[in-house]
Amino acid sequence: MSKIQKIWMWIFIAMFAIPEILWSPVENFIYIFIRNSDPPQLFRTNFLTEAGPSFLYRMIVLIQLIGLLGFLFILMKNKKNIHRRWHYYILLILDLLLILLTFFVFYLITFLNISLVM
Repeated sequence: MSKIQKIWMWIFIAMFAIPEILWSPVENFIYIFIRNSDPPQLFRTNFLTEAGPSFLYRMIVLIQLIGLLGFLFILMKNKKNIHRRWHYYILLILDLLLILLTFFVFYLITFLNISLVM
């Protein structure tokens, strides 16, 4: 991979990782389904779980989805430059799973108007 490709790969990784580490809306959303308690309990309270910031909530999940799709594009484009095939397949499977999970959460909060606000 060239230097510019590596830089863009890390930018797309950061677009997913930074919002996920700081605010974790996807983890919170999935945790509610796994926990299945009454009343629903959040994994961690943050500014996205307060009443009102539904636009921010959707934007952060959308940025995560764009970052994961960008990483997938770079990964597919540089398939031949990864020396060990099992590294490539592990990254590919992990990225596809994260894309599916993030898209599922984005679909629920955008089109079905399901939110974390209790």
